[in-house]
Amino acid sequence: CHFGFKDILIFAINNNFGSAAVEEMNAQHDCPLKIAATFFFSADRKNFNTEIGLAQTLNIRVIVLIFDDPVMAGILLEQGFDLGLFRVGIQIFGSEGVTTPLTWQSFTDKFKVPFIMQGFIGIQYDPSYTMKTSEKGQQFVHSFRQLCSISGSNNATNSCYVHNIGIFSLENSSVVYCHHLNFSQLATDGDDIYPYAPHAYDAVYAVAYALHNMFQIQKFETLDSHELYKIFFDVKFEGITGSFQVYKGDRAYPFQFRGNRETGHTM
Repeated sequence: CHFGFKDILIFAINNNFGSAAVEEMNAQHDCPLKIAATFFFSADRKNFNTEIGLAQTLNIRVIVLIFDDPVMAGILLEQGFDLGLFRVGIQIFGSEGVTTPLTWQSFTDKFKVPFIMQGFIGIQYDPSYTMKTSEKGQQFVHSFRQLCSISGSNNATNSCYVHNIGIFSLENSSVVYCHHLNFSQLATDGDDIYPYAPHAYDAVYAVAYALHNMFQIQKFETLDSHELYKIFFDVKFEGITGSFQVYKGDRAYPFQFRGNRETGHTM
């Protein structure tokens, strides 16, 4: 959407990562897109000629590649180039897994690299994106800057005079690990806030929503970890990081679910 593109075609890996990413793009939370077609591929696919041929009949000029395997993406790109799909005038976007030298290093003919990758736009994850750009993110930054400051004197603006907070005592010694922190001095755009702070914030809310469901709605009397695990999949809310939803993970890709609609975001 930032580039004015609306009509797109998607090639995606057929696993939790690919299906979740495509689902988010179809949801169109931030960007109204017209997805002409989506082609899913199993992880062992080596020949993409049939889908490439079908894609050519659609005459779509923007193609999005959603893969967590750069070698697989490289094979698709090279075959698509050989068959005339990826050519001058076609804009290619690639997910983070495609935006790596391993993609073009997998080409059998290295002389094709500048022709295939010319104009390629890779999408890298930015954990602070929603904090800096969304209304909820800016509200979070504003609230964060209003927190009681940790200071050694009560002269600081917005300070509650909590001296040597965070002391770990060991026999007769102590270690101060947090001291002289004035939250009001943090940047108004959240630039100096740890980028994963909103994720921790949303994670706490997710736990709270799940526990509320367990004890207040379903009326459990004791904590049952197996039932709580099931309840987490029903937790959905608009958090600081965007639309929050829990998906079943894939052990092969333990860190694949992160980000949101434009940057990638599901946990």
